[in-house]
Amino acid sequence: MSSVEEKESKKGIWQKVIVLLPIWFCCLLAELVAFGAWVGPYPRMWKILLVCLIPHLMIAVLGMIPIVNRWIAEIERRIIEWCCGLKQRQWHWKKSILVLLADCGLGLLIERILTWASEDSLTAEWNARKWIWAATIVFLISLFVCYRQLLIEKIEVIVLLVILSIGTVYVTTLPVSCGISWDDEAHFHNSLMMSHILDGRMTTADADILNGFVDTALEHNIYEKEAHQEWVQQLNADQATGIWGQDARIRPTIQNWVYIPAAVGLAVGRALHLPYHMTFVLGKWCNLLVYAVLVYWSIRKLKSGKMIAAVVSLLPPCILMAASYARDPWMIGFIMLGFSWFIGEIQDTGKKLKIWDMVVMLGAFVLGVAPKAVYVPLVLICFFMPKEKFQSEKQCRRFRLVMLGATLLLLATFAVPFIMSSGGAVEDTRGGSEVNAAAQTAYILQNPFRYLGVLFSFLGEYASLEAGRTYLTYLHYFGTADYALVIEVLLFVVAFTDRSEVDCRVKWQPKIATLVMSFGAICLAATAMYIAYTPYKADTILGCQYRYMLQIMFPVLYVIGSIPVENRMRKDWYRGIILGISAFVLLNGVWDLCIRAF
Repeated sequence: MSSVEEKESKKGIWQKVIVLLPIWFCCLLAELVAFGAWVGPYPRMWKILLVCLIPHLMIAVLGMIPIVNRWIAEIERRIIEWCCGLKQRQWHWKKSILVLLADCGLGLLIERILTWASEDSLTAEWNARKWIWAATIVFLISLFVCYRQLLIEKIEVIVLLVILSIGTVYVTTLPVSCGISWDDEAHFHNSLMMSHILDGRMTTADADILNGFVDTALEHNIYEKEAHQEWVQQLNADQATGIWGQDARIRPTIQNWVYIPAAVGLAVGRALHLPYHMTFVLGKWCNLLVYAVLVYWSIRKLKSGKMIAAVVSLLPPCILMAASYARDPWMIGFIMLGFSWFIGEIQDTGKKLKIWDMVVMLGAFVLGVAPKAVYVPLVLICFFMPKEKFQSEKQCRRFRLVMLGATLLLLATFAVPFIMSSGGAVEDTRGGSEVNAAAQTAYILQNPFRYLGVLFSFLGEYASLEAGRTYLTYLHYFGTADYALVIEVLLFVVAFTDRSEVDCRVKWQPKIATLVMSFGAICLAATAMYIAYTPYKADTILGCQYRYMLQIMFPVLYVIGSIPVENRMRKDWYRGIILGISAFVLLNGVWDLCIRAF
């Protein structure tokens, strides 16, 4: 080896060490945070080893697998390239920081004007909620004005920032309580107990949250400024008393992975000894972060239909649930990712499927369907990946066998408990005393055509355009935001105009399969509610909430609108207007229904 090559080799080693050392330090810091959150005041040696050693051992063992080792090496290479390129992008960073500071300053000015106007006093105290709301508006305007090139080249980055910024407004301005979105008390409880997986603890403040959701949902009793401040002070005081209780721990099974993001946020908040209300907010924000990242990768994979995915992901119910303790954003995000990978691969005709593509596509569908197995027909969409996309016929057969196995496994998670309990495992007592899952199942089997009449009659109203004007801007226990018709028109417009020549590469078989499987998923969801929630022999279906439509909305809109329409509008204006309308509806809704009360 020459002296020049040796010098370059040493330089590469030191460069790798310098770049990866901070990453290792951050991992160690994260482990210490987890240690503080999970081990608690009574550390045990096995807990210390569990938290601090196992992650390193797992990385070392996985590194012995050739394909995983290549992935790790590729990640390291990209990180090094990114860090080395920071020097060349100094002006961009400086520009971004200056723009952000200006946004915060203008947001403060707008907040002062709004506060003075509402309270008619120049000495009114600073209102953090109004400042966050105003600063977000200014930030989004500056994003569209100063970074218009990103609207053309990196629309997924813009959508990521829009989701995170508006979602943060929802996370920080909504009351610190459950009773905000559907069943959030149950999802908060599961997230909480997963964050306490090693000890099963629950504080008095946790109990306050779980017991107070009814009053928040129905009475809106902490929506006013003074009432909310008293509530937050009570939660922080109850947390500080250190009164602990025990409850059932939630294990991270495949159905419960949906609670991991919020559980991590709660654990980190406790480890950093944040006030209780900030820990509660951090758990919600981690839920939002995972949803935003899933949407980012979904849009990035697509070559056409990016704005369809963007508008669906920015629907008010989606953002509200992502900014709350809910499992629907996980399902919407992963199903969108799986379908985007499926369509993106078909759009790219010159590329063969790699193992990584098959893992991501099938894994995303499985993770998205696992929390609610009624969506299992969506996994079968993968069966219609064209054979020419595979490297060999043998690889095609293997992929389809794995897909069928995953489908059967997911179906078993619902069917086996149902059969073993004669329907009792799925019965929801909130439907009333007349609910009898076993009898209802027998009724369907004995009268299949009569039930089909009930089902199709219900679905005719459930999926109608008039119903869409309600649920597309429905913010659950808050109420309904304005401009539902605008959102309905916007979805229709992007479905037919966000197109390019690559859509012609998607043949009719995958399109038909997507519509059939989506319809089958909705039929299963409605049937599950007819069995579990609806009174015996009822002539309609109760409890089938409109949020069940959100999981299939992107696949259906992409397929329905796949008619070649030439869009001559400038791409930056087209995308900017669409995102601007979605952002306006979201920010106007949270202002009318929440922030004005503070």
